[in-house]
Amino acid sequence: MEIRRISLIAPKPTVPLGASHYLVMLFWGLPLIGTILKERGYEVRVFFEIVKPIDWEFVYSSQAVCFQTLACTANRTFEFIRRIKANNPGAVTVIGGTLPTAVPEDMLKRCDFVVRQEGDESLPDLLDALQRGHDLRTVPGISYKVDETEYIHTPDRPMVANIDTIPDLSLVHGWKELNRWKLLLRGKMQMHVVQTSRGCPYACSFCIVPMMYNAHTYRVRSIDSVITEIKTKIDESDCRRFMFVDNYFGGYREHAKKLLRRIIAEGLQFRCFAFCRLEIYKDPEFLGLLKQANFDPLFIGFESFNDSTLQSFEKHQTAKRIIESIKVIKEHDLRISGSFIIGSDDDTVETIRQSMDAARRNGIDNINIFPLSAMPTRKPGVVPRRRMILLDYDFGSGNHVTIFPKQMKPSTLQKEYIRAYRLFNNPGRALDAVRNGNLQAGVERLFAALAHREIIADIEKRYLPRLFEIEQGYYDANERLIEERLPPDGIINREAILVPEEESPYDVNLQHDPDMLLLLGDNGHHAHPPSSGMISQDAVSEMVRKHTLDMALRKCYGNLLS
Repeated sequence: MEIRRISLIAPKPTVPLGASHYLVMLFWGLPLIGTILKERGYEVRVFFEIVKPIDWEFVYSSQAVCFQTLACTANRTFEFIRRIKANNPGAVTVIGGTLPTAVPEDMLKRCDFVVRQEGDESLPDLLDALQRGHDLRTVPGISYKVDETEYIHTPDRPMVANIDTIPDLSLVHGWKELNRWKLLLRGKMQMHVVQTSRGCPYACSFCIVPMMYNAHTYRVRSIDSVITEIKTKIDESDCRRFMFVDNYFGGYREHAKKLLRRIIAEGLQFRCFAFCRLEIYKDPEFLGLLKQANFDPLFIGFESFNDSTLQSFEKHQTAKRIIESIKVIKEHDLRISGSFIIGSDDDTVETIRQSMDAARRNGIDNINIFPLSAMPTRKPGVVPRRRMILLDYDFGSGNHVTIFPKQMKPSTLQKEYIRAYRLFNNPGRALDAVRNGNLQAGVERLFAALAHREIIADIEKRYLPRLFEIEQGYYDANERLIEERLPPDGIINREAILVPEEESPYDVNLQHDPDMLLLLGDNGHHAHPPSSGMISQDAVSEMVRKHTLDMALRKCYGNLLS
């Protein structure tokens, strides 16, 4: 088939979602993929609904339409695919992102292909194979359906080594038309995203990063590439708000320091939000550079002040270290946006409230709270399948309780989430910040309060009543879970196609690529990057051709095929 025109689409969330209430901020992935495809000669346009309505005439005339899909954008993705197929039945539809990587079979009920994990190389190779008529089983990192009962999951692709491509934002429909005055009229602000590294050296049990980038992998981008991108974005928009979307900025500390020194030396004036870990408090030079380069606030995953919970999360930190780190970071005049996970097996209502009180007492400026969540993927989850709740993808936004906690009802955990946000994000605390001379913090707290007011209202209206209903009969009088009463497959939408739990564990050793533990070169490239590209058809045995379980493919080949 011939593929010349490609549409890449990021639908807007179907539920209220945090900063999207007031920020116009692009996903990193789609403009990057669009740029890679453009460099391969395709005509590409990238659509973000939060920027401008989709040009459906262009989409209907595209031979391939690809989506970056989160749980909270899944239903809108499915709606768009139905619309596209009705107008252009021959269009190839592809879904990628965290949700499709977790549950590819269920996505394939609606689309033609799923690209798992990173799409930088998998999507271009898939499109090339379709055009050339090559055997799709030779394309690593994709899933597709042969018929109504047989699915093919090709082996995972090794992680991308070169991450220096600078996204071309001219591909984004309507992006050049944005300006601060138009945004203010919409009650919005613009924020740029930049990625300086991928992956994380850690593998916290609750986190999706190991699923997307394989555990313990970490790659850095060349400093020249990052600096060029920052300058270009400032020059083209005059917007000086940035977010570094690294999973851990500072995971390779010396590289991060070199970048910060370069930002300072070149006099780049912008404000940046970055994701870090508390270990940075041991490095006063790094903290000083962050302050000098105007990185404020820092998003740090503390998760809990309960040591038992921290141990179960494999965070390699204690409450004592958290308190010490907050003190040291604050001494460097850096604000902290603390992240907390609530609902572990060691959590009670009392421990959750103690953590929230400790967060306020120790001076955390802003708070981000996430109920512990689980998705019925092939990887062993933080809770067994029977304790999972998946009523609708709308409720997979990170704000909804999606498990049966051990020591409280789901509705109780959801109410503690609401209580904590109301405690932290309210107009009174915003006013306190302004009175203390920090107008920026006051504005951020006010916007956060407005955003979470909408989120909480939606949860109380649409979700809490359903939790009250489904939790009946599964808890004793003290709200202790009676786990043996739960159905074996949990409370999951019956239409979802999920792999049986006994077939779910991957052999994690086969996902582990020792070459990608840390990339030490100044240009961000490993001296011996892992191989990539198409799998030789000779390497795909007859057993693999017939076997549809991704687990079997991994056990046979892992990430070693080249």
